[in-house]
Amino acid sequence: MTIDQEVFDDLWDGKKSIGFFVQSAQCYWVVDEKRNFTLDVDKSLRASLSNGTMT
Repeated sequence: MTIDQEVFDDLWDGKKSIGFFVQSAQCYWVVDEKRNFTLDVDKSLRASLSNGTMT
């Protein structure tokens, strides 16, 4: 897999994040938009409900 300069720029600017997942003894690296990574889903959903970004 090759990563272009745009991905590096997005990582540096905080637009994207890198995630590391292990499932069934397989390791996966994922690069995606930062908003798709959350450590505590419950807190994230409650915050979205209270600030009106989700109904």
